[in-house]
Amino acid sequence: MFLRTRLFNPLWKSTSMMANCIRPSVTHVQFFAFSAKSEDAADIDWDAIDSKSIKKLTSYHMESKLYSQLSDQWKKPLAKKQATKARRLEREAKREPMPEEDQKLVVHDGVQQITYPQDPYGIFAIVQIAGKQYKVTKDSTVLLEKTPFSVGDQIVIEQVVMIGTKEYTSIGRPFIETAKVYATIEEESRTEKVIIFKKKRRKTYQKNKGHRQTIHGIRIDGIEHTITQDLIQ
Repeated sequence: MFLRTRLFNPLWKSTSMMANCIRPSVTHVQFFAFSAKSEDAADIDWDAIDSKSIKKLTSYHMESKLYSQLSDQWKKPLAKKQATKARRLEREAKREPMPEEDQKLVVHDGVQQITYPQDPYGIFAIVQIAGKQYKVTKDSTVLLEKTPFSVGDQIVIEQVVMIGTKEYTSIGRPFIETAKVYATIEEESRTEKVIIFKKKRRKTYQKNKGHRQTIHGIRIDGIEHTITQDLIQ
């Protein structure tokens, strides 16, 4: 036991006083942890256990308590966030995809008939663009991240999640195949600058970097929804 401690502890002295004062790096519990089962003891990597114990002991005595507290303020939330993300990805991987179905159209008043075509300003739509959903109406404007289109181009948005009016509501599962939203790219701009500050302690390194995201402003020209007789309930 003393031979192993001398090899790994640089502060070890041959005197009996130092032997009683200094705590050995490898404890009796670690050394004889699997002595009862010889077949398990043969598979243990004692060097890895010794290195881990020495590293833990050195970091405990050498690192500043204040530095450890400040580091834990961002390390622990980051580890918690990564664990939450891993659990979410695991749940999504196990989740079975929902089968696609026809759109669902519900009339608000069964006695009153549906006016067709609808008033252009009396209909709204919820569209999905680049994974995000937006509620749009005629002549409304939406700010999006940069698209592969140019200013002045007219685009057709076919991923319509929901259509709503005063007389009926249509819900897509997941999208409404008979609905389209027409829009025009009106402007291209950039957002306010976001400052990214990087610094390394005790390395005389710090750096400022700014970023402005390019965005496109689109205006909704109109919402088109075709209703067939078999959809009306």
